[in-house]
Amino acid sequence: MSLPPKSNLSMIDLLQRWSPKSLPARVVLLVLFAVICSQLLISTLWYAQQQRQENEGLSAASQWMAEQIAITINNFANMPALERERVLQALTNTGNSRFFLMLSDHYQAIPAAPETPQRTIVKQTLAEYFIAALHPGRPAQISINSNQQLQTQDSNIHMSAQAFTWAKRSLLLPIENAPIITVQVPMPDQQWLLLATLMPEPYIQLQPLQFAVPQWGFMLLSTVVLVIIVMITTRRLIRPLNQLAQAADLLGRDIDSPPISESGSIEVTMAARAFNAMQGRLQRFIKDREDLFSAISHDLKTPITRMRLRAELLEDDEHRERFIANLDELDLMVKGALQSVKDSDIHENPEPVDIDHLLQTIKLDLAKDSWRMKISGTTKYPFVGKPLALKRVLSNLTDNAIKYGDSVHVIVRDREDNLYLYFHDQGPGVPTLDRERVFEPYVRLDTSANREGGSGLGLGIVRNIVHGHGGQIALNNHPHGGLVVRVLLPRQLAFKENN
Repeated sequence: MSLPPKSNLSMIDLLQRWSPKSLPARVVLLVLFAVICSQLLISTLWYAQQQRQENEGLSAASQWMAEQIAITINNFANMPALERERVLQALTNTGNSRFFLMLSDHYQAIPAAPETPQRTIVKQTLAEYFIAALHPGRPAQISINSNQQLQTQDSNIHMSAQAFTWAKRSLLLPIENAPIITVQVPMPDQQWLLLATLMPEPYIQLQPLQFAVPQWGFMLLSTVVLVIIVMITTRRLIRPLNQLAQAADLLGRDIDSPPISESGSIEVTMAARAFNAMQGRLQRFIKDREDLFSAISHDLKTPITRMRLRAELLEDDEHRERFIANLDELDLMVKGALQSVKDSDIHENPEPVDIDHLLQTIKLDLAKDSWRMKISGTTKYPFVGKPLALKRVLSNLTDNAIKYGDSVHVIVRDREDNLYLYFHDQGPGVPTLDRERVFEPYVRLDTSANREGGSGLGLGIVRNIVHGHGGQIALNNHPHGGLVVRVLLPRQLAFKENN
């Protein structure tokens, strides 16, 4: 089945498609998402709190700056024009003033720098204070400018150079890019006083609060450390789950496998205890089934023997032969059922099995009919399994292929994780609807008179054994004729690592 076009996939489908599949990866991704969200939330709250405190401090500094500017403006406004010029010249020469001062006969149009929330706070604070502190006839024109913009229309006044020299001399700071607060106020004699200054430390730049590189680095480092700790912890926590999964897989291969350790967290301990209890119930169920079939076998032998003896006393030969044939069929069915139980339980210890040797042995057992069996391919190394059970699988499939298809071609394909066995015969094949039914007990598709009798339990036994080894079996008709039985047997990881 092909996937729908990407454009038709919903967001949920995309998340499910690209989300990690393992539990550690999902936990790490979830923790990483939670950490990022918490970091963003905490950083946002911290930033808002710090910015609020920064704005409060900026307002207080602006208030103090407004008081100093208002005192200076009022002092100059109360001086005569000549004295004002002398004082201004003295301040310019000494450079001891906090402010850069300049007198002009007209208002200087200076381009303003771009607005920021911090610059707006400064301008609003200054404007509100000047309304009450300055004479009503002297409205102040407030602007915030950059060094490059601090120029006047008067070509004889190089305000930018003068402002820079003044600021560097008065503050002893490299403030080339610092914004300059400019206040222009008309004097009583029609002169304009221009006052320029910088905000005091730490508000010189009048920029929003920013995260410094060390802060980002600390957040990144803490996130990485937390993710590593979560990865290590998650792996340790899910280790019992991996052991439980391995034990469940081993239980499917060997019902008598040792119980798993009931240790770890409460939840893991409860799961392990429940698993061991389930294994015990399965063992008791299988043992009870064995005892039941043994009892059935013992109880049926005596009446079948009696009926056979009585059949021999029948005078009618035709009736006697039919009766004995029915008894033989009943005896064969009982023996087949008992054999099925025994072969399905496979009470053997797994050990390395040479599959190539087993196939060659089966071919030799065919004697003069060995030409009916062809073998292609070999295994790379022995397969860990139950020897007698595996031999029963190979023998049953070979016998069925020769019985119903005249000959069989066995193909061996050994891969890294699985061993593949293909049994290709030259028979009529199996209809699609019957490919599952043939594994059921006592089902025989070909009942023609020229076929030898059988119990119909062979393929069921084969599938039970294959499933007992954790494998799979499937039937498919070959395009060029005949049936192909495909057997997949997974290799055990521990044996592969040792080889």
